[in-house]
Amino acid sequence: MRRKNLFRIILVALGSWLIGLGIISTISYFIYEELSLADFLGFGGMSLIASVFVFTALYAPGLFWLRRRLRGCEPAVFFPLASALFLNAPIFMTLALLAGRKMVASEAILFASGFLAMGLVFGLGFIWSYREKGVRANSV
Repeated sequence: MRRKNLFRIILVALGSWLIGLGIISTISYFIYEELSLADFLGFGGMSLIASVFVFTALYAPGLFWLRRRLRGCEPAVFFPLASALFLNAPIFMTLALLAGRKMVASEAILFASGFLAMGLVFGLGFIWSYREKGVRANSV
């Protein structure tokens, strides 16, 4: 059973990364012009490296903690909002610090919107994965 749950979370993380990459690519197409392959691979690589850290260190533990605290997945709206806004707060602060110094402000907004989308999708996928399962006292 735990292997099935792990597989679902990995699928949710992969899907949310792809949607976030799609949002980043779509917005950058309208802001900067057409994307070259180097641009797409650069955005994809940078977002993949950051999202692996975010999914494993922030989203999954934070949503499991919230699920345990609420003793289930009700109300469901808390999970996408928590992962999109509260668990992304360190990323938003880091991007705000980098804007104007190490990256252009429009790129910081671009990545922030991608991580916002990733958080929403990950929270929705978490609900999809764990909504029907009850929370036991010592389970994660």
